[in-house]
Amino acid sequence: MRIPFTFSTVISCCIIPCLAGCNRAQPQGEQARAVTFQRQEDFHWPQGKRVAISLTFDDARLSQIDRGIPILDEYGLKATFYVS
Repeated sequence: MRIPFTFSTVISCCIIPCLAGCNRAQPQGEQARAVTFQRQEDFHWPQGKRVAISLTFDDARLSQIDRGIPILDEYGLKATFYVS
């Protein structure tokens, strides 16, 4: 009996990631020392602020620029736009 192609593909897609995670070796020697984190000083927000909020949108619409920037300017908010 022949196994259907889609069934074998689905099974392969499930098994391969599981097996790939089994070979996670621990760093040795110089690599182990590079992984160690150093304690850093406390972070101070600019101008004495206590928090920041990040909003993200993934629409890639021109209306974000046409309508969004004037609204952000009206409230004095900063924004970063990524072009892809």
